Amino acid sequence: PQEQPSASSRLQLAGRTAHSGRMAFDGCLSAAGPPAPPGSRICVADLRHGTNDWLNIQDGIRHAILDILTELGRQSHRADAAESALSAAVDRLATKSRVAELESELASERRAVSQLQAAVRALQSDAERRDDAIGALPTHEELEAVGRRASDVAAASGREAGRA
Repeated sequence: PQEQPSASSRLQLAGRTAHSGRMAFDGCLSAAGPPAPPGSRICVADLRHGTNDWLNIQDGIRHAILDILTELGRQSHRADAAESALSAAVDRLATKSRVAELESELASERRAVSQLQAAVRALQSDAERRDDAIGALPTHEELEAVGRRASDVAAASGREAGRA
């Protein structure tokens, strides 16, 4: 497929066509006599040589205007797409920023949980040592047995002291 000329090249072509058409139009008027005063009517017969050029000029300008409008429409769509992409990028950036904040909060919470777990382990260790210390103490029955033996020893000592 043949590549279409750009809007600016079509506009340049229309300008050249307009210039050459104007030259032909002016030449037609010169051949017909002196230029008409401003605001006077020009006979169609006087324009017969310049008519095709004038139509070409109008057609070229019309095509150039349509090309410019089409290009403006494309640019508008591109601008809309760029704006949409920018908005999406801003949203992603805001989301990434929020994720970073949440990750920071999560790390802080994890540190707090870790500290609480260490405190619980310390309390458990203290409780185990306390339980071990309590376990090392004599039971009530053992204390009663020691008390009975102490009484028996004291009684035996007293009897021995009485015999002596």
